[in-house]
Amino acid sequence: MNNNPDTNNNRYRASRPVNQTLPESDFHQAPRQARPVSRQPQNMNGEMPRQNPNRAVTQQNPNRQMQPNAQQQRPRRPLTDEERRRLEAARQASNRVNPDDEARRRRMDQAELNAAQASMVGDMQRRAMVNQQTAQAQRQAQQQKKRKKKVRINVGLILFVLLISGVIGVSAYQINQNSDGSVPDQPDYSLQDQNEETSGEINRDGTFGDGDETAESAETSAETTENGEEVPVNLNLYDTVTVQNTAVDEGDLILVNYQYAYADADTVALKNIYEERTVLNNAGSRKLLRVSRSDTSMTAEAFAALEAMAQDLREDTGDENLLINSGHRGTASQQSVWDSYLASHGEEYTKQYVAVPGYSEHHTGLACDLGFYTDDGATVSVADYEYGWWLAANCADNGFVLRYPDDKVAVTGIAYEKWHFRYVGVPHAYAMTANNLCLEEYIDYVRAYTADGKMLHVKSDRTLAEVDVTAAEIPADDGWLIYYVPMTEGEATEFKVPRNSVYEVSGNNVDGYIVTVALDETN
Repeated sequence: MNNNPDTNNNRYRASRPVNQTLPESDFHQAPRQARPVSRQPQNMNGEMPRQNPNRAVTQQNPNRQMQPNAQQQRPRRPLTDEERRRLEAARQASNRVNPDDEARRRRMDQAELNAAQASMVGDMQRRAMVNQQTAQAQRQAQQQKKRKKKVRINVGLILFVLLISGVIGVSAYQINQNSDGSVPDQPDYSLQDQNEETSGEINRDGTFGDGDETAESAETSAETTENGEEVPVNLNLYDTVTVQNTAVDEGDLILVNYQYAYADADTVALKNIYEERTVLNNAGSRKLLRVSRSDTSMTAEAFAALEAMAQDLREDTGDENLLINSGHRGTASQQSVWDSYLASHGEEYTKQYVAVPGYSEHHTGLACDLGFYTDDGATVSVADYEYGWWLAANCADNGFVLRYPDDKVAVTGIAYEKWHFRYVGVPHAYAMTANNLCLEEYIDYVRAYTADGKMLHVKSDRTLAEVDVTAAEIPADDGWLIYYVPMTEGEATEFKVPRNSVYEVSGNNVDGYIVTVALDETN
């Protein structure tokens, strides 16, 4: 490494661009005085070492003069004209651009650009080809799957077709064997000596089956012949059904009074009358029923029957002012009514007209308090309205009864209420009205009819009869058959129903069930 300080100082001189023309003065410079050169030691990079601040500094003599460098004091020779010309020509030649080189450079740039574009196009074409091949492979795979699906054999369908074919063949054979009009022998399935019975189950909502039916399927379906005609009810053949004993407090005929409470007051399924009532005019301002409260509700079946009664009233009298003051009440609502009457009328009066909370028919959603509301805004009671009498006289046609008549106070425990109506169903309303029975009396009355002896026959003209199921001929082609089934010990109760019949089962909330068999499909 060169440690000559004179040569090392050259790296501190300013550099000049190579192609820059030097001014004339640069070629003839006056001799420069030599700079004093430090004789301090340098490191391997030619730099001065750092001074240690802790090191003692030797005092130098300020009067000492550095000897000038003889090489730096030597004057530079001036360039001759020929040297100056050659130097200038060299500089111009270095700055001059060769046209051939420029064209060659442009051709190379264009070639590189063309190659890059060709490579890009090639990549795009290769990707498109790959995508096309992939899509084609996918389409072929899908087509193969479809062909496999088409070829797959549905074994279940073949077995089902074979089974149906076998059933049809056996049926055709039997029809051919009995074509002479003879009836094949069949065992005696009479009620007294029944050896084989089919079984079913009644759900908690009164439906028949395995429990998958909805609440709308409250009736069983009657059997039909091959040509669609309904098979008549056969009282000589019976099916056995089962009802859970927890359903004894469910149905249209449950008895709720001061002796028998109702536990499902706050869980019964209801329908809002204010929102669901029928509209009479196009503007929607006239409704078939008038409602005192927007939360008034009843069970769906009772609400439909109440609207049917309001429509009959409208057709018979032209009156459209029927008002429902109260429908379903929960336990808290009944407690509020009880407390209000107790505070304003005293305990004796309250017990006569208001049921104790938990023992009110309003808990069931089957009872309602009616009145009339005129166009001039007046609320009129049933006793004071001009068509108030029509309700008690015709309510049975829609399944309602006057729940607390004036001659049944000793039985019901409630004073005469002309406004309180209870839904029990049409055949039972007919039977109660024909015999002048309140619900407490009717529950006792029905116990006399069973599936083993006599059934109550309620006809559509409101007349009553008894049907002996042991008789050879049973005139049961109109109306309803009604009988009682006592609840047995255990979790469920089994009982018999006529084959091919449409029937309903209701608990009485006391000790058993009441079965209603419809003999006419219009019922």
